[in-house]
Amino acid sequence: MSIDAAPTASGRTKPATGSPPGAGSTGVIEQEIRRIWEDVLKTKDFSRTDDFFDLGGTSLDLIRIFGQINEKYDLSLDGSVLEDDATLASLAGCIQSATHR
Repeated sequence: MSIDAAPTASGRTKPATGSPPGAGSTGVIEQEIRRIWEDVLKTKDFSRTDDFFDLGGTSLDLIRIFGQINEKYDLSLDGSVLEDDATLASLAGCIQSATHR
């Protein structure tokens, strides 16, 4: 089988989409949110599981981030969604859930 084909459930092949692993909608959301975090936090040196506040994020930064997120996704989320897990991965999951209701 060539790299340009992917097997279907029936065993036939179909052209691959070319999407890398994790590029589903949560992956795309995570990439978009990461760009917002990079801009607000002024760093690119963090992982998807690093805590926002451990990275130096403040409550004012959080307000800025949620302003951009809510505008981009037409949501009304606030910082409380990060109360238990203030990570990029957690936030992307919250946005994914809120946009697919």
